[in-house]
Amino acid sequence: MSSVTRRGRRFSAADYVRIQLTATPLASLLRQHAEGPARHLAQALIADVAAALQARQADDGLAFPQEAHILLAGA
Repeated sequence: MSSVTRRGRRFSAADYVRIQLTATPLASLLRQHAEGPARHLAQALIADVAAALQARQADDGLAFPQEAHILLAGA
């Protein structure tokens, strides 16, 4: 197994949170709420993430390291 760290780039904290809330297991948590409360929760998460990642804001969006663990198996 090896680990690779790359610099991730996203347009904004809001884009990053929306992707996480639709394309990861977090989506199932959001579906448990009615539309209004789910929207309020998403907005609160976006505000928290934007504040936490403010130091990572660059001219072209967010820039932060992302680490992936890679394992290749052979038969």
